[in-house]
Amino acid sequence: MESNIIKTERASLLDILGDGHALVKPIKKIEIPIIQRDYAQGRKGDEHITQVRKNFIDSLYNALINEESIDLDYIYGYCTSDRTFIPLDGQQRLTTLFLLHWYIAKHEKVEIPESLKKFSYETRASSRDFINKLLSLFNPSFSYGKDKKYESISDEILDQYWSERHWTQTDPTIKSILVMLDTIDKKFSSTSDLWNKLTDKKIIYFYLLILGDDFIPDDNDQRMKDDYDNRILSLSEDIYVKMNARGKELTPFEHFKAYLEGLISQVDEDLSKSIFKKFDTDWSDLFLPLLDEDVEPEPIKHSLDNCLFRYYRFIAQILAFKDSSIRNKDSYNDFDLADKLFSKQNESAKQNAQVLYDCFGCWENVGEIDIFFTSIFSNNTSGGKRIRLNTDVNLFTKAIWYYNVSNRWNYTDTLLLWSVVAFLTRGNQQISLEDKRRIRQVRNMVWNSLGNEIRTESMTEILESVESILFSESFPSNPKVLNRRFANEEIEKENFVIQYPDLYPLLCDLEDHELLSGRIGIVGFDFDSFEKRANKFINYFANSQMDENNTTKALGRILSTYGDFSEHIKNDRYKMGGRLLKNWSELFMNYDRDNSTIKQVFCFALDEMKSSAINEWIKEKIELFVSNRTDDLYFDWRYYFAKYPEAFEGKSGIYVWENDYNVRMLDSKQLNGYHRDVYIEMLFGQIGGSENNRWIYGYTNIEDRKLELDNIKLVVYFNEDHVFFRMKRNTKYYNLFEEVCEKDGLIVDEVDHCLWSKPIKKRLTSDGRNYDSEDRILVAKKFYLRILEKIESSN
Repeated sequence: MESNIIKTERASLLDILGDGHALVKPIKKIEIPIIQRDYAQGRKGDEHITQVRKNFIDSLYNALINEESIDLDYIYGYCTSDRTFIPLDGQQRLTTLFLLHWYIAKHEKVEIPESLKKFSYETRASSRDFINKLLSLFNPSFSYGKDKKYESISDEILDQYWSERHWTQTDPTIKSILVMLDTIDKKFSSTSDLWNKLTDKKIIYFYLLILGDDFIPDDNDQRMKDDYDNRILSLSEDIYVKMNARGKELTPFEHFKAYLEGLISQVDEDLSKSIFKKFDTDWSDLFLPLLDEDVEPEPIKHSLDNCLFRYYRFIAQILAFKDSSIRNKDSYNDFDLADKLFSKQNESAKQNAQVLYDCFGCWENVGEIDIFFTSIFSNNTSGGKRIRLNTDVNLFTKAIWYYNVSNRWNYTDTLLLWSVVAFLTRGNQQISLEDKRRIRQVRNMVWNSLGNEIRTESMTEILESVESILFSESFPSNPKVLNRRFANEEIEKENFVIQYPDLYPLLCDLEDHELLSGRIGIVGFDFDSFEKRANKFINYFANSQMDENNTTKALGRILSTYGDFSEHIKNDRYKMGGRLLKNWSELFMNYDRDNSTIKQVFCFALDEMKSSAINEWIKEKIELFVSNRTDDLYFDWRYYFAKYPEAFEGKSGIYVWENDYNVRMLDSKQLNGYHRDVYIEMLFGQIGGSENNRWIYGYTNIEDRKLELDNIKLVVYFNEDHVFFRMKRNTKYYNLFEEVCEKDGLIVDEVDHCLWSKPIKKRLTSDGRNYDSEDRILVAKKFYLRILEKIESSN
């Protein structure tokens, strides 16, 4: 291949990676190739390299601080047909320049330019992933020292959730990058305003030499591009071998496989040969179609080795959880955990190796994996044919993409995937309807045990419970760790289905409902009422996602007509739903607690609810209740909560209930957050007022829970027996206000002469309690309208 050299003008790193530099065609990215040597300028333990590193960073520092140009000589290499530059010489300088750009951008809070993201390492998968995560995930604190949380920037990087423990043991490039970043930080930590010097002034520059063919392939001619790349790569590999005198590096998984093979071969050589032959043949073929690089391009990479490694980790973690002799089960790196599971010191090593073989091999005969999982799980209800999940239904693919590297994987996924694997490794090639029923029970239990009951330290017992559910003849009466209260409901459902199998599809649809999450006891298990209640429940909430606000408020109002449906939390705190569906879900799922009254009231409402025209029925029912209460002059809290939808505006669904006429609804779960007075909200719904000043914070006096009517500078608030009105004397309408107060018989406060009060008419009931005998909201509204009328007539 004849080659010529294309020489650039003086250029910086971002010049080369940016668009429009003086090249025949601009470079699209720089890639340190697989056969290049590791980054070495940060290597420890070599005095020569340490001095080179110090001198180089000192030179870059002085150039930027003093604005004195520094020439880094020639950097040369080849470009592929897609304009990827492969350096033959200059890898070390390019990497250090990349790290310096990254550090200064982060230090000066400059957004990482897209052009810098075109720098990539292909020497090892771990190096590539590490650089990608530096670019996309890591924001340094830049607060380091012996008295700080982190001694150095490298310490902080290694403490990130995405940092792999084995990196510093198996990847020399990452080790060197960490050392170099510490060196850069020590030198540049007190600097500022260097980014523009670095990027705009070309203080640090080099000359790029591109060795290439006289013919640059046309972008549309794939044959010519392939031929060009083959010749380029052939030449570059020859040069690399001569320059570096070494071969291709192993990936982290290949390193680990070699170690694992040594362990297993000592306990069963034949099994070891079978496992590692499968890794390189059948299992690789199985995984390859599932590698979709476009699913999650940053920061997670779905290479074959990464995906095989993630699924191995899933199986290894299950084995560790099931082994009661292994303590601190999630604290081991891959190599140490492999020692615990597969070395001769573990009596179960051979059995564990067989489980590993079976858990990989069980997928070979299930056919199309995506079709297999969509026959088991769905994101919708299906009458029990499939099991509804809230996220991805293909748990196998989800595991090989996200296990242990993303919060998209959780305990629910772990236990459900293990349930499927457990059936497959027993010889099942497909999951039967009975298997699905068992997996459904596991899902129900997990969904309702996700609080303190599912923890890493409990997973040994949890897996025992799961397998007991899967393989016992009937649902276990006392599953370990998982929610025992809910287990009683599962037993009740199982018996109900045995008696009434035709209702199983409807029962499953109810379990799959997003508000119930497997917990359906709120509708009861009475045969005569179950079908009607279940269908009414599903029908009522069918459109809740389109109109959540009106759905929840209407539900709260209609239940208020039937009775007290609250759950007593503690002291003066009660839960009553509020305006968010998730709060109603909590009420429904806690139906069987001693301090909850929701089930009885809700079932009364379901039994009377019409199967069609539900909204019209609710409206008529509320209007009738309000009318009857008005006729009886009986205005208790249920009257107000039924009549005024504002009673259910709170986000948390939690109420502070000092008495029936002193109620606050919380937006958070604590009183020391923002909240609102229920009756002030009702009045606001009738006459408007200030949007902001209705919000109160923390423990307040009754006069702080007020409605401000800015148009006439009037303030209104309630206590148990009165409605109060205040207007300052220096306001425009005070005289008219005072005149209306006197005419309507309001009482002026003896101390605050701007404050007037009107008593609420009350009635004493047979239980010795005082209730309003007039609507306090309408009392305040009428007085406000009287003032407006007076103001209008005076103009």
